[in-house]
Amino acid sequence: MEPLYQGGLKGRSIGLRLRAAFKYGGAVDDSMKRSGTQRRSVWERPAAVARQWIRAEPTAPLLALALLAFLIDLGMTSRSGSIDLRNRVVGARLLLAGRDAYKYHWEEGDPERWADPSDVLPEGETRFTAAPSVHAAYIPVAWMPYPYIRYLWLMVQWVSLVLLGWLMARAAADSASRFAVWFSLVALFALGDAWRLHVERGQVYVIFALLLACAYSAGRQETRKAGILCGAILGAAAVFRPTLGLGLLPMAAARRWRTVVAGVLAGCLVFAAMLPLVGPNDWRSYFAAMERMARSTSGEVAAPTRVRPRFPPVIEGSRNVGRTVGRFAWSNSAVLHVWGVVCGGTAARRWSVRVALAVILVAWPGALAAVWRKKPPTFDALFLMAVTFAAVSEFFAASTRNSYNNLLWFVPVAIWIKQRKGWPAFRGFSGAWLVVSIALANAVLPGGILDHHALEIGGRAGLVLAGDYMLAAFFVAAPLLVGTREEPR
Repeated sequence: MEPLYQGGLKGRSIGLRLRAAFKYGGAVDDSMKRSGTQRRSVWERPAAVARQWIRAEPTAPLLALALLAFLIDLGMTSRSGSIDLRNRVVGARLLLAGRDAYKYHWEEGDPERWADPSDVLPEGETRFTAAPSVHAAYIPVAWMPYPYIRYLWLMVQWVSLVLLGWLMARAAADSASRFAVWFSLVALFALGDAWRLHVERGQVYVIFALLLACAYSAGRQETRKAGILCGAILGAAAVFRPTLGLGLLPMAAARRWRTVVAGVLAGCLVFAAMLPLVGPNDWRSYFAAMERMARSTSGEVAAPTRVRPRFPPVIEGSRNVGRTVGRFAWSNSAVLHVWGVVCGGTAARRWSVRVALAVILVAWPGALAAVWRKKPPTFDALFLMAVTFAAVSEFFAASTRNSYNNLLWFVPVAIWIKQRKGWPAFRGFSGAWLVVSIALANAVLPGGILDHHALEIGGRAGLVLAGDYMLAAFFVAAPLLVGTREEPR
């Protein structure tokens, strides 16, 4: 039997090939199509049709898995309150009202549009962990009823995920590499608990990953304008997630000064443009809140508790605004938390973590500069290190580091696949390490699911924690394996 895509059908759409399979019951070419010979009913040979379809269009099973994942997410969105999304929408509304989101707690008599049933912290503590610039980004949808925002944000997350995969896949040189990129996105990320938790909470890390993919797509052209655009995207992204701006440090180590200057200028321009909405007082309140949260994350002070206020049973027409659904495997892998659990939380240990981060941010680029002065890196190796800088710095943040943060790692995973030309990226010791660490970190695992964020060495959360650090260790070393070029530009 000849393949379905033989002859004039080669390169045609999946729809045309599938219609041909149903019409002729198996392999066809254009001469059969014109003459109408060898016509069979599809029901006579369904297995043959399925085999030919999968062989001709290997993305079909992947599309089916992606559709299944989307339907699961749609069901979760209908039942959950997307509590992190609620947090940011309420922050945008408070910002418009001139209130300090980092000190505000809803009380009876306040507008229900400001109510966040998951906010049960005492005075002086806050559930708002996003930068005020992130709250400002939600202002365009803050006027909408919250149930509509939940479904809109589900679509935004999935569209961003598809665009993320498309941008990284189009950079690959051959079809095998492109398919491997899509496979890793669907099988190792979208089917894991990390993505389920991202959607169920209504998180924003897929947007940050998309910004990194945009910067990579712009900069890989290796021209002056491309370098400037790459830096500008990283600088603008840093206003919303400051750790992303640390990706400019490897650029400086590689003496990509146009990229660095463009990033700094773009960040300053975006910051200045947002001043009418987000003023200096908002940023001071944010950093003060993060300082208080660092003491709590490290275990230096006891976790705050508060009697839940009496929230309305129906908020903006919905009864599930504060509800969470599903039991997801995740672990708080923030260095402050892990060190506090293992060694006990003290102010000295909290400051030692900050000193360690400062040393890393100085010594690491310095070592790279010494290495790259003799053998300048390719852009892939350089950008892989830039994303690694940003992702590793997330471990040192004051707030909780959840498993959905691992979406940032998809960009270096796709670069690694491109450099290894597809499936060889998953072979050998390094490939096995990569697959196992992603599977653990994103909880792409069978078995029972543990809904606990504490450090549990023997539990499933402990496996997620191990995967987080294994994945970080892999990409710290990966740029040394991606390659260097002989002459700088």
